[in-house]
Amino acid sequence: MNFGEEIKRLRKEKNLTLDKLAEKSELSKSYLSRLENNKRKTPNKETILKLARGLEVSSTVIFQLAGYKKKKVDVENILKLNEAFKNWEPEFIPKGRHLSRTLRDGEPLYFMSKELSEKDKEKIFKFIEDFILN
Repeated sequence: MNFGEEIKRLRKEKNLTLDKLAEKSELSKSYLSRLENNKRKTPNKETILKLARGLEVSSTVIFQLAGYKKKKVDVENILKLNEAFKNWEPEFIPKGRHLSRTLRDGEPLYFMSKELSEKDKEKIFKFIEDFILN
């Protein structure tokens, strides 16, 4: 499957119309249609981030589908993780606080109303670090 077909597949899996994806991603419906029908070249970084936001998936997934990531990632597991994080309660991280500090400082961090262990926080830190820095 090529990039446009993958975007279309993800959009349909999320039960999104082109109109709804256009609204959520702040991209035009006509652009998305041309992209899905392979009448547009691979999008730039900014557009990929908008697509990821609109599709509610990790930008890592979209970057990989677009061929930007050299490192192979397990797209299905990323999508599952993304689904789990939809219920994340970000109010547990004070405004202005860096996520890296929250993961590393020993203070409680919650996911779906359950406190994460230090081991879980370290795994999350490593996961995020791996995809941002590599």
